[in-house]
Amino acid sequence: MPTYAQDSDAFRSLCKKDPILAEALYLVGPLEYQIFEDGFHFLVTTIVSQMLSAKVADVLINRLLSLCKQKICPEALKDIPFEQLRSIGLSTQKAMNILRISQFSSEHPTYFSDLSNKDNDEVFAQLTAHKGIGSWTAKMYLIFVLDRMDIIPYEDGAFLQSYRWLYQVESPQVAEILQRAKLWSPYESLAGRYLYRLLDLGFTKNPRHHT
Repeated sequence: MPTYAQDSDAFRSLCKKDPILAEALYLVGPLEYQIFEDGFHFLVTTIVSQMLSAKVADVLINRLLSLCKQKICPEALKDIPFEQLRSIGLSTQKAMNILRISQFSSEHPTYFSDLSNKDNDEVFAQLTAHKGIGSWTAKMYLIFVLDRMDIIPYEDGAFLQSYRWLYQVESPQVAEILQRAKLWSPYESLAGRYLYRLLDLGFTKNPRHHT
């Protein structure tokens, strides 16, 4: 389980290069997180979660787990009738995309393990070649499954919510975020994880106070 304490090189680097981000790092403190080891499970649940609140997504994921006997895997999903997937609240498009990726994964059993040996661009290209997997989903996979350090999830609503709060900007533009993220290199994903944790811990619900 990766852990980044205040004496880690990454923590020190981010604090030194971006004093505003440093405030977030000290608010959150040592960061510990788990890496998702099951790429297929992660991808399917991420497809379910697209454009939904976390609360609604959790409900649908739990229904999907019940449908496939608590095991989200290609073998369990590929033969579930389309209408059954629709019946738990999935959109037509999401149900079709899940069936497609399940069938593909069943036919290519080493597909997800092979992704770990590819560089970011290759992973991104391979994932987004599948219908229903766009930039956001591919980036989530790179960060949370492959633990790549240099991904900037500027498409993500939670990331943007925290970014707006921390940097006090109402509508940050992609170019602005990318410019800021140059300060975070080579730990862009870690900076993102700290922004996510700010949100999880409830800091963004309160007025921003500079330290």
